[in-house]
Amino acid sequence: MEKYQTLINAIENAKGKDHKWTSPEIFEFLDKKDLALDDDDIDEFFSELRSQGVLDSNYDDYSEIDLEVPAFDEDDLQEIMSKSKR
Repeated sequence: MEKYQTLINAIENAKGKDHKWTSPEIFEFLDKKDLALDDDDIDEFFSELRSQGVLDSNYDDYSEIDLEVPAFDEDDLQEIMSKSKR
């Protein structure tokens, strides 16, 4: 899709056209450039990266990136709430 071509060219030029990028590398690149895409754009963008062969085919699914978020149970929540009232 033409809308992302300038960004894709910049990504390819950053490490050379032969480099196959991983999803975390793409997000790091976007972060360093202070670029953000909404969810719909991210899906389109990664689809375009795949179609142009920019992503490493062994590691190209950004949805599998494990972001560890602590789970809170009711006791944890009560403890946090009581501390915030102090």
